[in-house]
Amino acid sequence: MQPIILAHGFIGYRKFMFWSMFDGVAEALRAKGYTALQPVVHPTASIEERAAQWVDFIEKELGPDEAFHWIGHSMGGLDGRYIASPGGLNLGRRFLTLTTLSTPHHGSPLAERIPRWARITLSGSARAGRFFFGGDQRRFLDCLAECRWDGLEQLSPEYIDENFNPRIADHSQVRCFSYAGCVDYSRVTWKNVFRQPVWRFMKKINGPNDGMVSVESAKWGVFKGVIPCDHGEMVGLRIIPWAKQAFDHVDFFVKIARELEDVEKEILNAE
Repeated sequence: MQPIILAHGFIGYRKFMFWSMFDGVAEALRAKGYTALQPVVHPTASIEERAAQWVDFIEKELGPDEAFHWIGHSMGGLDGRYIASPGGLNLGRRFLTLTTLSTPHHGSPLAERIPRWARITLSGSARAGRFFFGGDQRRFLDCLAECRWDGLEQLSPEYIDENFNPRIADHSQVRCFSYAGCVDYSRVTWKNVFRQPVWRFMKKINGPNDGMVSVESAKWGVFKGVIPCDHGEMVGLRIIPWAKQAFDHVDFFVKIARELEDVEKEILNAE
C-alpha cells in the first residue's frame, strides 16, 4: 500500500510536554505493515504557507511522483484540499485518497471569537518559555512566538464559504472521505468542565459538534459517519494527559487504513 500522510491541524505538533497528537498512531500503522508519515508544519500560518511546507516534505520523503493517502485532522484537511485542488497547488494526481477528520469545511464560529489579546498573550508566553525547550518543542514555540494568526482568520465561516470553497474545487481524480466528531456535554463532569461552555456555544449556533467543529461543517465528499469523541480525542489528545478516554483513536486509524487499502485496490483494478 502507498504511504499514509498524517496531517495535523491548527496549532498542531507531534509532542509537547505531556501532550501528543496522533498519539501512537504512526507506530501502530507501521506495526501493521503500513508506511505512515507524520510531518509538522507551521502551526498558525495560512493554508497556502502550510500547503507549501507539506509539499516540501512530500517531495523530500517521497520524491516528485509517488502517490499517497492523505489523512488530515481539522485544518490539515483544508490543507490537503488546497494541495490537491486545481484552484490550489493542483497536485491531485498524487493523491490516491483524501480523508478529513473533523475538518471545518464550512468554517468554525470559534475562529471569530478568539480575541486579539488572547493571541498576543499566547505568543508572548511562547516567546518567554521557548528557551526551556529543544528540538521540535522549541521549533513549535518559536512559531507561536511569531504572533502570526493568518490560519485562524482563514477558519472563519465567512472566509471558508465565501473565499476558500468557491476557489478550491475538488480534483476530479481524488476520492474524498470525511468523518465528524460529536460529543454530548449537557451534563457537566470533571472531565468536560472546561470544554462544556465552548460546546454549548457551538451547539447553539451550529448544532451537534465535537467542541470545535460542527458535524455539518465536517461533511465533505463521501461522509463516513459520526465518531463519538471530541475534537482532540480523535487524534489522541487529552486535556488531562493521564485521563483514560473511552474512544480508541488508534483502532480508529487502523480501521481507516484498512478501508483505504481496499480503496487503493479498487483504483488499481480500475486502471
